[in-house]
Amino acid sequence: MLLAASWAQNFALMIITAAVLGAVARKTKQPTVIAYIITGLLLGPFFLDIIAETEGTKLLGELGLSFLLFLIGLEIKLDEIREIFSEVSVIAVAQISVSAVLGYLAGQAFGFSFIESVFVAASFTFSSTAVVVKLLSSKDEISTLPGKIGVGVLLIQDVVVVLLLALLSTSASTPSQIVASIAEIAVMISVIAGVSYLSSEKLLPRVFRKVSENRQAFFIHGVTWAFLFITLSDSLGVSTEIGAFFAGLSLAQLPYSHELIEEIRPLTDFFMAVFFINIGLGLTGNALSTYMVEAFVAASILMIGKFAVLFFTIDRLKFTPETSLKSALNLSQMSEFSLILGSLGVSKGLISPEIFGFISLTMIITVGFSSYFIVFNEKIYRRFEHLLARIDSEAKKDVDVDVLEDHALIIGYDFIGRRSAEILDDAYERVMVVDRNSNNVNRLSRSSYEYIYGDFGHGEIRNASQIDKADFILSLVPDINVNRKIVEEASPEAAVFVKGDSLEDATELYDLGAHYVIQKNELVGEKMGEYLKLYLEDEELFHEEVKRDKERIEWGDRSV
Repeated sequence: MLLAASWAQNFALMIITAAVLGAVARKTKQPTVIAYIITGLLLGPFFLDIIAETEGTKLLGELGLSFLLFLIGLEIKLDEIREIFSEVSVIAVAQISVSAVLGYLAGQAFGFSFIESVFVAASFTFSSTAVVVKLLSSKDEISTLPGKIGVGVLLIQDVVVVLLLALLSTSASTPSQIVASIAEIAVMISVIAGVSYLSSEKLLPRVFRKVSENRQAFFIHGVTWAFLFITLSDSLGVSTEIGAFFAGLSLAQLPYSHELIEEIRPLTDFFMAVFFINIGLGLTGNALSTYMVEAFVAASILMIGKFAVLFFTIDRLKFTPETSLKSALNLSQMSEFSLILGSLGVSKGLISPEIFGFISLTMIITVGFSSYFIVFNEKIYRRFEHLLARIDSEAKKDVDVDVLEDHALIIGYDFIGRRSAEILDDAYERVMVVDRNSNNVNRLSRSSYEYIYGDFGHGEIRNASQIDKADFILSLVPDINVNRKIVEEASPEAAVFVKGDSLEDATELYDLGAHYVIQKNELVGEKMGEYLKLYLEDEELFHEEVKRDKERIEWGDRSV
């Protein structure tokens, strides 16, 4: 029986339960997506039956789906996969084709109808962008070759998902109507993609440069951009998720994208949590248990089949066995989009709740197991390295991808930062600058330095800067908490120069392992003492030194 509680009380119970199970999931190295689905199963008709789906949770769930696509688009940097896009396209087409065939054959073997088998085929096709990107980012492997192959394949899969969602959102039933709908959808998506591209090139850099200094305005403009594209998609008669995806994709190409991800993630995580909880609330015990055995069999077929097609396709493209193995392990699960497609199928009467339960259970099993494949992919490779050596050859060689390492990292681009960058640019092949001052964006975009806009206190920004791979780190940020993280996360071999505003801060940073702590008051005091002594001993030389200082200051002001 449902508890006689207010909507607010039930909603609070959902969020609290999700938070607790989410913490357990993180402890056990499982994706929080599973925790959210289990929350719905626990509180819904499957187990306790104390909360049911409401119009409120459905509305928030729909927003969650849109924001999931928005965040996925926001995570995709096209420049990072451009160098291997041709290889990734071959891998994606092979994986999508074979996985779809396996899904259809499995559905037929289990006695499902034609349309039910088609939905199973579609659910088998995709891997989980949310899970793969999250786990690879946490392991700092997103910029490695297996990571870039994975992101590239996921990008192509996401485009296919967007097309399927758009097609399922139509009311077409006959072949001629379906063809007409596909043509219409293609035109509408082209319009949305075109607006997204032009905005990313012309409009968005100006807008976000103006609002980036105001944290609240920065956040609001990011969310507003998502809703603008959601509204545009709705007005064009296509799925709102398509607009959200392209909104995120256009923002992802800006230098502000890492900071925007950090700012907007709590909101997207909240909406996504409600969406997956709602999925769990809609599943009954009968829906999950009817095809439970078949779900475990299907999960085994899926993981083995996906691994095999990915491994052998990547191997045939002459990548090394290590890259082939890790890439295949990373993508051997079903996607959260399988639940979305299944939910749409149920709502349109195309599949039964029992088939949706089968798809949901298969997804939970594959995501649960494959998460450990990703977390322990290096150990798995080492375990089978001697066997993989048998298929290795001199002809197999990994593509050289752009990996940021052994670089100089500068946090803060004030006068000292600019002068230091000039010196370090001569000593290092690559210099990365991280700065939160929007006035420096144009200057840095024209420089030879790599640049990230954002607050270095945010984990997303530190990960993007590859702080653990930097050879030299200079922090001009006075925040002791940020500098403490810098010293702790830096490589033991890196030289670390940080700023300390007090003797206590300097002592702590030296104790943590900083090589040099910049103390502004101490430096100013020494300079003041030198000038005072010079004034007393040689007033003419003193005025010449002051004149040179003024010239340096004026030159610095003009160069900003």
